[in-house]
Amino acid sequence: MTIFVVTSPKRGSGKSTLAMNLTEYLRLQARTLYIDTDDDKQNFEWVALHRTGFGFEHISLKDHPDELMRRVEQVKTQYDDIVIDIAGHDSYALRSVLMRADKLIIPMSAEAEEQEMYTEMLQLAISVAQFNTQLKVYGILMRVPQQIEISQIEANQNLLKGIPGAHSLNTIIYEDEAFDDAKNLGCSIWEHSPAQGQRFDQFIQELMADTAQPV
Repeated sequence: MTIFVVTSPKRGSGKSTLAMNLTEYLRLQARTLYIDTDDDKQNFEWVALHRTGFGFEHISLKDHPDELMRRVEQVKTQYDDIVIDIAGHDSYALRSVLMRADKLIIPMSAEAEEQEMYTEMLQLAISVAQFNTQLKVYGILMRVPQQIEISQIEANQNLLKGIPGAHSLNTIIYEDEAFDDAKNLGCSIWEHSPAQGQRFDQFIQELMADTAQPV
């Protein structure tokens, strides 16, 4: 079983968009569970509109921060992959799930003034990776303006260099209304925008390059 944690310290980072479409890819390969911890009703609506084929649970962390790992432990034998969509601020729930995660995926902004919040997020990943040596960290630029300076890309890559097992993905997901439109329609990005679906395929290939795929 592989546990994917998708998190970001920034609201509107594309975190849930990434988690939903990752779930869509994985559910075609194996038994997949999507765990949503956000209180954004759009996530519920996407699942309600979307086809079946994957498990879904919503867990509110406000009153029960220990419920997330309790449920993961309960259902881990029922699924091959679990995708967890969780806010990126330092919390008991986030630390607990990272201690058991295989892949941490951080959608990152290219804005220079936001690098400090990502540095704090990555410091948390470093501290967890000392104990969970199987954890691999992936940073991907999401919702990036079409015109971006190379120096901004390099700044994001440099943030990941100090983390054992960290990877700065080459794929860049540019700002495109197609992702929000697909979510609102209950579609995957492949169904709604084949062009953006191809770019998301590139992200998937990089993410899964070191993961054995089911036969």
